[in-house]
This record gives sequence, structure tokens and C-alpha cells, in this order.
Amino acid sequence: MTIRNGVLAGVVCLAGIPAAMAGTIDASVTPLAGTVSIGGWDTDFDFTTSNSVIDQGGGTFGYMGSFSGSNWDFGWDVTANADPFIAGDLTFTNTTLSNQTFNVVLSLPILQEAGLVNETGELALTLSDSGGNGSADLTLNQWHGLINPLAPPPDLDMALLIGSSFNCSGGSGCATALFPPATASQQHGPADHGGNPVDSIGIHLNFDLSAGDTATFNTRYELTAVPVPAAVWLFASGLAGLVGVARGQTRHLR
Repeated sequence: MTIRNGVLAGVVCLAGIPAAMAGTIDASVTPLAGTVSIGGWDTDFDFTTSNSVIDQGGGTFGYMGSFSGSNWDFGWDVTANADPFIAGDLTFTNTTLSNQTFNVVLSLPILQEAGLVNETGELALTLSDSGGNGSADLTLNQWHGLINPLAPPPDLDMALLIGSSFNCSGGSGCATALFPPATASQQHGPADHGGNPVDSIGIHLNFDLSAGDTATFNTRYELTAVPVPAAVWLFASGLAGLVGVARGQTRHLR
């Protein structure tokens, strides 16, 4: 939307009215991408070209697939929308004979958000002894919802369950779960990111997983624009009317 009146545009800007959907995204498929690092090796994923992609309507796409590396297996069932959110299941198996640290980043370009927004996140998980030795261990080092994940300002990251440890024991094939999910939320505005619009979001996971075992993370990260109070719109509309009257009077005097 273009506002021709410079005075009104200034009022809207100062009031912090969110400019949601100011950007443009390729309408074909929302370009969800990711990187998984283990043992010093990075593997990049373009989920739009990996395995199955399903158009669920309304700009939401579902991504399903799997990958087997030399040290780990990865499966995903994720939905994403540039409006924006990322949600779904990420499953990892440590196929080595020792404890391994996994570092995982998902990133999604979004329709730009320039005003005040709510961040919401949630995380549940399941840990299982897929190696069959009677126990499984997981330490969650980091879970963050990221703003502009290629260069995230740390104070905008949202942390859940950092440093939490999970364990199952008592027999081959044991399992444990965190459910219902842990949740968190916070707000931020343009001043928190240097006045620059938010043009991408992401999820960052870092965890230690025991040998031969499997962890599934069910997670979600979402941004929503904070509604502008009705009083702000009324003030802006009134000012616009005054400007219009002043212009009419000027033309009449001429």
C-alpha cells in the first residue's frame, strides 16, 4: 500500500504500525533450507527439492523426506509458510559408536515484518534406545527461534530448555518423552533490530545424542504482527483529514 501524504506516512511510521507482507516471495514453493553439522562435517538441505513437497494451500507447504549419512540419519516432516511459521518433526539417529553433537539450523525467507511482532515457540521431544543397549541419553544445548538467521542478533533469539538432559534406561528399546511441549513467547520491534525489517526466520537446535540412539523434536516457531490500537488509526485518520482541509483552503485562497 502506498501512502501519498507525507505527514500521514510519518505518523504511521512513528506509531509502529506493522508493514506485514511488504516483501515478495516466489509463489511456487516457500524456500525452506537447512544445515546439519556433526563431527565437523556440514550437510546443506534445500527442502524444496528434497523428497516430497506438498502444497497445502494458503501459502503453506509440507516437506517430508529422509537422508542417511555416514554417521547419522535424518528424517523430516515439516510445514512452513512465509507469513510466517516453521513447524513439524525433525528426527535424528546417531549411527556411530560414540556420543555425537548435532548442530541444526532451518531458515525461511518471509514476507517482511517492519513493526512490532510476537515471537512464539514450542518444543516437545522423544528419545529412544534404537541401538538396543538398554539406555539412551540426550542433552539439549540450544533451542532458539531466530530472527534473520544468517546473522541473528543474540538478544532476539528465544531459548527453550537450554542445558536440559533426558535419559531412558531399564531395557532394550526404552524411550522417554517431553510432552506437553515447552512454550515461550516475547515481543520485539524495529528498534531491536536496528530499524531493519525482519525478512527471514529460523530454528536452531544443538544437542548431544548417545551412540546408536534416536531423538525426535516436534517444534514450532512463528511470528505474528501485533495489532495496531484503534486509537492510533483514529489519530492518523484525523490528521489526514486536517491535512486535506488545509490543502483545500490553500487552493481556495489561490
